[in-house]
Amino acid sequence: MKQLLILLLTALLLPTAGAAAFSTASCHCFRHRSYDPADRFAADDYLVATTFNSLIAKSFHISKGRIVMMKMQGGTDPDDLLVALYLARESGRGLDLLLSVRENGGSWQQILGSLGLKKSDTPVLRALARGADSREAAALVTDWMLSRFFAIDGKEISKLRRQGFNGRQIAVICALARHAATKPGVIAAMYRQQKMSWSQIAAHYNLTPKEVGKIIA
Repeated sequence: MKQLLILLLTALLLPTAGAAAFSTASCHCFRHRSYDPADRFAADDYLVATTFNSLIAKSFHISKGRIVMMKMQGGTDPDDLLVALYLARESGRGLDLLLSVRENGGSWQQILGSLGLKKSDTPVLRALARGADSREAAALVTDWMLSRFFAIDGKEISKLRRQGFNGRQIAVICALARHAATKPGVIAAMYRQQKMSWSQIAAHYNLTPKEVGKIIA
C-alpha cells in the first residue's frame, strides 16, 4: 500500500490528460421531488442536494450527472470530492488521480506538497498546508464557491453559519434570495423564524425544488 501511495504521489508530478468520462445515467435516490403541502419537508433533501450540485457543477465545469454518480454510486466522500475538485482546478491535475491518491491513504497535506502549489495563495491551500481535514477544507471550498458565484460577503456567510446553517443550506438561501431579489437574511428568517421548509419557501416564490437548482445553472 505504501509503495502504491508513493507511485500515485509521484504521478501527481507528471502532466495528466483529462479526467475519465463517467456515465450520466439518472440517479433515483430521492423519492420526493415536488412540494407537498401535506408533507412540507418531504422534498427538502432533494432541493438542497440538487441546488448544491448545481453550484459545484457551475464552479468547476463538471456535469451534475457525474457529481451524482461519484457521490451516490462511486462512493466518493462529498468532502473529498470538493477538495479534489478545488485542487484539480488550482493545479491542472486530473480529478480521478487526486481522488485515487486520497483513497489509497494520501493525506491532503501530502497531496498538496506533491502538487507544488504556493500554500499561502488561498484560505483553502493554507488550511491544507497546516493539515486541515476534509470537512474543514470542504467548508472553505464551499465558502469560496458561494462568494464567487453569489458575490456574498464572507462576513455574511459566517453570520449564516453561526445561525446554524451549513454550506449546502446557505447555497439554497443565496439562490432563493437571488430569485426573489431580497437579502439572504430574509430567506434565512423564513426557514428559522417562520418554520417554513425549503420547498415551501420555493413554492412561495413560484419555484419547484428542481427550479431552485436551475437558478444557478
